[in-house]
Amino acid sequence: MEKTLNNKNCSGCGLCSLICPKQCITLKKDKYGFLVPVVNEDNCIHCNKCVNGCELRQEEAKNFPLNIQAIQSRNKKILRKSTSGGAFYEVCKAFSKIYGKNINICGAAWEDNLILKHKIVNGIVSIGPLQKSKYIQSQASVIFPKIKCLLSNNEFVIFCGTPCQVHALKLYLQKDYDNLLLIDFICHGTSNDLVLKNCIQASINTSLMDDIQYNFRVKYKLHKYPYSVKIVNNHKVYKMRNDHFHSLFFSGSITRPYCKESCKYKNEHRYSDITISDCRGPEFKQVSSDLYSCVISNTEKGNNIVKRISGVKFKNYNFNLLKRYNPCFYEIEQTNNNSIFDDEYLEDPIRKIKKYGYQKNFLSPKEIFLNKIGIKKRTNH
Repeated sequence: MEKTLNNKNCSGCGLCSLICPKQCITLKKDKYGFLVPVVNEDNCIHCNKCVNGCELRQEEAKNFPLNIQAIQSRNKKILRKSTSGGAFYEVCKAFSKIYGKNINICGAAWEDNLILKHKIVNGIVSIGPLQKSKYIQSQASVIFPKIKCLLSNNEFVIFCGTPCQVHALKLYLQKDYDNLLLIDFICHGTSNDLVLKNCIQASINTSLMDDIQYNFRVKYKLHKYPYSVKIVNNHKVYKMRNDHFHSLFFSGSITRPYCKESCKYKNEHRYSDITISDCRGPEFKQVSSDLYSCVISNTEKGNNIVKRISGVKFKNYNFNLLKRYNPCFYEIEQTNNNSIFDDEYLEDPIRKIKKYGYQKNFLSPKEIFLNKIGIKKRTNH
């Protein structure tokens, strides 16, 4: 007999599946597509290690952030490939300067069929697949044993994930490693790949998902918008200023229920060494060509790495601005929108998404052409 945990009481980190002595816990998708622990009760010995070891039952971190600043990479290629100012790359580069070019970097990367999993790459030259924001939950716990093996062999590792994934890794390792750098980001919550696929189908009116690529945030030279969406399906390219996924995600309508209602990690006490995010405020233009990243040092280890960052533009930033313009660092974001997950969604998810989502807004062929050749659109007066 199998027992499935409710997604409202679970972050989906997967730690319980690793610490179970009988290996009778697996992560499976619930009816809405979220990963939840499923217990094989026939093999369970009721030792309660999964319950007592759950990250949500542990004490909160006690540390306070040490330093904050805004940065933007001067490397145009890196800036173009990054969501905002290239902070993730620049932090990894600074770490590599100290510990060598063969560092191991672990982060979320796409696999076939829009599945997101954590993977390990060697050196910053291979960091490309780990860059850019991805607003669905990655399967991270599957890589924890390999990280532990690397650390035990005195190899240097950077792990980047959501705050709950960082905490889960620390609990799995059971001790601090000097050769490990932990990076998290200011997290709005996560959705899942099934919801993403449904939103794509609703946005571009297709059921053909054989060769699909999705970019959550794409920078266009002439955009006054900070980012846009790009979907590639069977070699056909769709470019939009917004889509159903973004509209529903940022309104809180398709995020994991735990993230929206109960997340214990939306506060300034962090388990990571460094936190990164978009930089927002009156001094920061939200245009795609001039975005900055916010870099927060949470530990002395993280602060020492941030001090080694070079080859970037720096701007002053402070915690008052962060609290005002990126409140998820401090608290659960309050939204007026209800979740779309109900019986109506299960019956016809595409119809429900179209009902509550966004009216698609494609870039015109002229805008796409002008962006491609880099010529500004003229306006008549």
